Amino acid sequence: MNIGLISDTHNRFHRDIVTAFRQVDLILHAGDIGAPSILHQLEQLAPVHAVRGNTDDPVRWNHLPKKLIIEVEKIKILIVHDIHSPRYFLHHPNAWSGGEKIDVVVFGHTHKFFARNIQGIYFLNPGSAASPRDPSKPTVGRLEIHRGKIGNLEKIELG
Repeated sequence: MNIGLISDTHNRFHRDIVTAFRQVDLILHAGDIGAPSILHQLEQLAPVHAVRGNTDDPVRWNHLPKKLIIEVEKIKILIVHDIHSPRYFLHHPNAWSGGEKIDVVVFGHTHKFFARNIQGIYFLNPGSAASPRDPSKPTVGRLEIHRGKIGNLEKIELG
């Protein structure tokens, strides 16, 4: 299964998202969505799981959780906007997981791409699809899960 990872769109749907997510089966949005039209456009590409970020109005987005755990081919994925840092998460895992063993943490907030396996957990931040904090281009990610194993992770720069 190919999974598109996106975060921090802040009301902007970059035109290259359509190309980047052309072959994905599922999209995970790690918050700071902005306008509902962003999710509607993503839903035209693949099913979407999304969480509310710190800039998402809790009244407008009250139907979205602040954290979500899904299972894809026996891989438990936590989607959350801000984990502070992987180190902080590892010291307080139950604050997000409720005691469940997590294999992958997809997060946003920093506007910087990050992908690292730390103590057996993959921490993946697709960066910002709208406004990166460093001089790089906006980014999204693509993750492959095949037969219950985490495969290729790709950083995709948007035009």
